[in-house]
Amino acid sequence: MKRLTIVFLFAITAMTLHAQRAPIRSFYQKYKGMENTENIQLSGWVLKLAATFSQEEEAGNLLRHISRLRVLTMDDGNIVPRSEFNQLLKQVRKDKFEDLMHIREDGEDVQILIREDKDRITDVLLLVHGKDSFTMLSLEGALRFKDLKDLKIDVEGGDQFQRLPEKRTTTPRA
Repeated sequence: MKRLTIVFLFAITAMTLHAQRAPIRSFYQKYKGMENTENIQLSGWVLKLAATFSQEEEAGNLLRHISRLRVLTMDDGNIVPRSEFNQLLKQVRKDKFEDLMHIREDGEDVQILIREDKDRITDVLLLVHGKDSFTMLSLEGALRFKDLKDLKIDVEGGDQFQRLPEKRTTTPRA
């Protein structure tokens, strides 16, 4: 009976973790194969290998804390309707993501959302919705808030991480 209870608890935990990232995964799956869309998905040993070969010690240390990276970009026209963008935001907020930063600038809507577990950030989601472009960056791992400022990712909106304050306070809006 004890063994059955333990197996049941592991199964429930696995299903919960799997379901929590479902909105991001399904959005990514829907758009990754469309025309004028580029996508990258890295996980596990590939990220660990990148950390080993990183020229910068800071970048290597940061990569060690990331377990999955997804990037989806559309440069030659944004095919994500505003309604689907808003639906994605609604779904991830329902899955305990919090707004960290929201910037409207030059016709673009840039949002950074995070999900935390105690003192660790387990998920980071960067969304850039513009008139002619769209970018989604999703990170999974075990990061600290100060690690976010060190993220130097060459995607549209990636420079917004450097705008974050040193310490977590309230949600910056611009």
